[in-house]
Amino acid sequence: MRPILLLGGSGVFGARIARLLARSPAAELLLGGRRLAPAQALAEELRQAGAPARAIALERSALSEILRREQPRLIIDASGPFQEQGYDVARAAIAAGASYIDIADGRAFVTGIRALDGEARAAGVSVISGASSVPCLSSAAAETLADGLDKVTALRAWISPGNRAPRGLSVVRAILGGAGRKFAWRRDGAWRGVHGWQDLQRVSLPELGPRWISACDIPDLDLFPERWPELDDAVFHAGLELGFLHLGLWAMSWTVRLRLVKSLAPFAGAALAIANLCERFGTDRGAMRVEVAGMTLDRRVSRAWTLIAGSGDGPWVPAAPAAALARRMLSDDPPTPGARSAFDALPLAAILAELRPFDIITREERPHG
Repeated sequence: MRPILLLGGSGVFGARIARLLARSPAAELLLGGRRLAPAQALAEELRQAGAPARAIALERSALSEILRREQPRLIIDASGPFQEQGYDVARAAIAAGASYIDIADGRAFVTGIRALDGEARAAGVSVISGASSVPCLSSAAAETLADGLDKVTALRAWISPGNRAPRGLSVVRAILGGAGRKFAWRRDGAWRGVHGWQDLQRVSLPELGPRWISACDIPDLDLFPERWPELDDAVFHAGLELGFLHLGLWAMSWTVRLRLVKSLAPFAGAALAIANLCERFGTDRGAMRVEVAGMTLDRRVSRAWTLIAGSGDGPWVPAAPAAALARRMLSDDPPTPGARSAFDALPLAAILAELRPFDIITREERPHG
């Protein structure tokens, strides 16, 4: 059987996707990355566990040549940061007759993948962007909560990882790149401007205690209003567990908003060093919450879905949608050919099935029906 090529296969999320797929391998895993040694170590680990796996050195400039040689059936791109990339990998996959998944969460990147729809359909392959916490998991939770409602009027979500969760430079760079930058979301029935890492709020869950969260630009802010045009509110926030780190980034976001600096992204290396110094503080517990409000039988309804990750297992959450979607693509019922976002690409149960071995719990709240 043709293999699965996993770009960034030994990274924070790529390695987890590989380990999830290795639990019930449907094809050989090719772990590709610029650094061969970590990929080789992971491949050896997977082979010892009984999964066929192989490491290959992979520079993006040589991708087409590797695709001709290896002829993968599916490419999973977990390399990032996608905000700074085009669609070269997706186009190379289409040209090679391979389906494609990525774990992007950049708003323009994920929504823009539809530009490749004609090419993907002509090649008979599926190209799906955003198979991660957003928009894949968030939309699956929202669809579950919205089931049975006559009208969906508000959708609010937030995510707050534990401070001890591993973090890579690309993730930090993506966070800093959005701080202070203006974007639009739905609020009070209209599109309104907000700045990244502002709109400061305080939330609390019994398992986590109080945490700060701030406005975050994600694909859902476009995709939710497309799915439910009647939405008055579609907002998303993200937060750091340690208050002084979160408030420090909030303060720094003003330097971008006031145009004192163009972007905080160039400071990602220093920010990562500071975060690593503070790693021993805080906890290994993180959370994601999706809240839906709407109407049914002329009655206002509020519902919520919460995910709590403990024991440092939070980073498995962004990896689970890609693994679940890969299984579907390799099944007898794959997605139809074309290019689209991962919004509503999977039922919630399929994603949560990938997370069963971990210290992750979920709950639904339906206080008004």
